[in-house]
Amino acid sequence: MPKRYLASVLHALVMILLLGVSCAASPAILPNAPAQQPEVFDSQSDTISWNGLNLVRDTFGNNSCSIVDIVMQENVLTEKDHLLTVSITNRGSDELLYGTYECTQINLDGLWYTMSGQLSHRESPLKLPPVNGKTAEFTTDFSVLGNLPVGRYRLVEKFFNERLQREYCAFAYYWIIEPGAERPPESETTEPAHMDDIIFVVESISAARREITDQDERISFYIENISGKLYHATGCMLEIKQGDQWTALAFRHANLGLVLGWTTTRNDFFPNEPLVAGNYRVKLFMEIFGTNNTLEPFYEFTVLSHKDAPMPKWEKLRLTPSALGNTGNDTGVTITLKNSVLNEKTQLEYTVTAEGYYMFGVACSIEVFLDGTWYKVPTYGIFTTQAIFIGPGADASEAFFVDPVFMAGILPEGKYRLVKEFYLVDIESRGSTPTVFLAREYATAEFTVVETLELYK
Repeated sequence: MPKRYLASVLHALVMILLLGVSCAASPAILPNAPAQQPEVFDSQSDTISWNGLNLVRDTFGNNSCSIVDIVMQENVLTEKDHLLTVSITNRGSDELLYGTYECTQINLDGLWYTMSGQLSHRESPLKLPPVNGKTAEFTTDFSVLGNLPVGRYRLVEKFFNERLQREYCAFAYYWIIEPGAERPPESETTEPAHMDDIIFVVESISAARREITDQDERISFYIENISGKLYHATGCMLEIKQGDQWTALAFRHANLGLVLGWTTTRNDFFPNEPLVAGNYRVKLFMEIFGTNNTLEPFYEFTVLSHKDAPMPKWEKLRLTPSALGNTGNDTGVTITLKNSVLNEKTQLEYTVTAEGYYMFGVACSIEVFLDGTWYKVPTYGIFTTQAIFIGPGADASEAFFVDPVFMAGILPEGKYRLVKEFYLVDIESRGSTPTVFLAREYATAEFTVVETLELYK
């Protein structure tokens, strides 16, 4: 049999098998959605025509941006609705730009397809501040897309980090149903709030070393949502126990906001006055987003007198191993410390040299060496957007300074290292938009704490 003829027969058999699979596939989107297969499929361009709509197969994937919370006030609409109100919260440390690109997608047979037509025509982007507990809100009018059929949809919003020159996508899911039809089960947000949904813990920012004392000026609390519900932390109260009564105390800067399902958020507050030794509690006021279903989790804790508190000591079970492992300076960047021992002088002075062109910031992290392993040191949230460039043969005399004790609050005696992040730059792209980064690298420099150092003593 000629090879060309054999190839034609095999091709025909494959097409028949594919046709059989296609005919057997379920076209369901929702119970109310029309059971209709795409009318035209172009395997070269991944485009289809469905219910009079021109669609393009998804290019965004399913991995939502982890630093942006994007939620709709009402995620079930009818065919007559055209407005979507969306709330967004930035949980990252950098300002993000958004608002210049929005699109909507429909789910067909488990695949996402993008509607033709831009929802946003804004020329200049809006700015979403770094994590601060505030939520921005915008309204999208998707009437430009025409009357959308019944189905499952998602809004795609793009965010851009100028410092990292990185783009993110975030998704908000919604459904379009026929007027009077029941809500799809997976869209339900009105289920009861339950105390078991939330794990709430209050502790010292130095909890890996010591409990809360009367010299702590900042206290942390963690909200872990172990349900799939979307909660909104709307308020917080700090109280001291005096006899049999709880008395409210004033505080500042409790960062509250949305708490996504299956996530943990860390928040901080600052008492207006130093806490005296005694018994306290923090109470939260939470609700399932967009409903009146509320709960009030609380956590009782003790504040110790600093003079009676035990000496700080690292608890490895409270620490996270370093992502770098035991590696050190194995990149094209070197950090040189002028003083590698901390005692009464808690500030480190260092210089940076490089074999290539790099961009970096003044921010850094601290790690501690315990029983043969490097661990991340919990630090205060100190952020900066300053960008510094360095090249091969550059003058290394410019000194940078960092205070690990100020960052961590307490450093028990031991072996530590400074860790900094660097971005290798394509020098030909410098000054252009965007700057092209070739790699992300890390450099370390070790130092020693000879006796326990505390920020407040």
